[in-house]
This record gives sequence, structure tokens and C-alpha cells, in this order.
Amino acid sequence: MRVARASQRRWSDADVEDACAEVFRQLVERDRAMLRSLRPPYNLRAWLGLITRRTCGKLARKKGLTGEPRDVPGPPAAAPFGDLLTKLPPADRLLLELFFVHECSYEEIASILGISVESVGKQKTRALEKLKGLME
Repeated sequence: MRVARASQRRWSDADVEDACAEVFRQLVERDRAMLRSLRPPYNLRAWLGLITRRTCGKLARKKGLTGEPRDVPGPPAAAPFGDLLTKLPPADRLLLELFFVHECSYEEIASILGISVESVGKQKTRALEKLKGLME
């Protein structure tokens, strides 16, 4: 809640609670797949802060565009592509999810995964190659 309040200072307590509920939803969706994929030296605290800030930004944009109360979206429908992701090793899946779903920068991913920034691009390329192999 502290991170949500700090990222959107003009929000009411209800807005902050909505943001925290959305972060919690992301943590538990797909049977807590994201949480289960985190292993040391991954930094859960950094990941939670990052996801909270990004969620607040998305909710703020949505609120600014519509001016109406927001609905928290449910988990996305399962797709064949999503099934392929589950076949990747957890570290590869986490990296791709941080990059493509949560739109994290290489620096943020490096901080969460406990690797160098230079390694992020290499690992992302390898993970995409594995995913391509699964698609074929």
C-alpha cells in the first residue's frame, strides 16, 4: 500500500486498495505460477514494488481516460500460446513475463532476477528460441 500511495499521491484509500487488489490478483492467477517461479536470488520485494508501480500507472491511465470507477480485469483466457509458455523452464518463463506482460526494462529485470543487465538480452533471446522450438 505504501508503494501504491507513493506512486499516485492524489488517490483515495479506495484507489490504493484497488491497486493492491490487482497486484494480489496477479500474484495468485494461474494457480500462483508467478510466485512459484521465483527462486533465490530473485528479489521478491523489488518485483512486488515494480508490479505495484506499473499496476498503479495502468489504473491511473484508465481512470484518467474514463473518469469512471474501474473494474479489475479477470485472468486472461487460456490460449495455445499460454500453454507453450508453461512448458518453458520457470526462469525463462519469468523473464519473458516480466519483459512482455509487465513491460519491465532490462535494468528492472536484472534487479529482480539478480543478474547483470547485459545477461538479460542474451537470456531473453535464448528463451524466445526455446519458445520458437516449442511452437514448431
